[in-house]
Amino acid sequence: MKKVILAAMAAFALYACDDASSNAQNEEKETKTEQNEGSEGLMSEVMEVHDEYMPKMDDIHMAEENLQMMIDSLQNADEPNEEVIENLTQIQSELSQAGEGMMDWMRGFKKPGDDMNNDDVQEYLEQQKKLMKDVGRMMDESLQKADSALSSK
Repeated sequence: MKKVILAAMAAFALYACDDASSNAQNEEKETKTEQNEGSEGLMSEVMEVHDEYMPKMDDIHMAEENLQMMIDSLQNADEPNEEVIENLTQIQSELSQAGEGMMDWMRGFKKPGDDMNNDDVQEYLEQQKKLMKDVGRMMDESLQKADSALSSK
């Protein structure tokens, strides 16, 4: 009878250990899944910011061309207003820098790989989101200046 009880206790102990190990593995899997979902959500946020500003690249190019036509026209005037020409050239330069900011961000952005730990992925994506928002702010500000200059022809 003692052997039966000892065998039952041993089986129960093994089952309990295996169950604890399974619980630990399940918790680890759940944590990794939650971390991946957090990273995927943040990745989506980064891409949403990009997608918000990317269409404005066409607006930037159009504004640059319109400013150049205005600059050319002013330079060909009998009495060119150098101050206005300089201001328009500065705005044109800001538009160009904003457009280059977008292109630089796109060339430099890399989707985080599986070799990065979750904290590094989160930090990288937060940094990229901030960079993209900074680029977007540059784009908005330069477009606003261009619109203002072009509407005051």
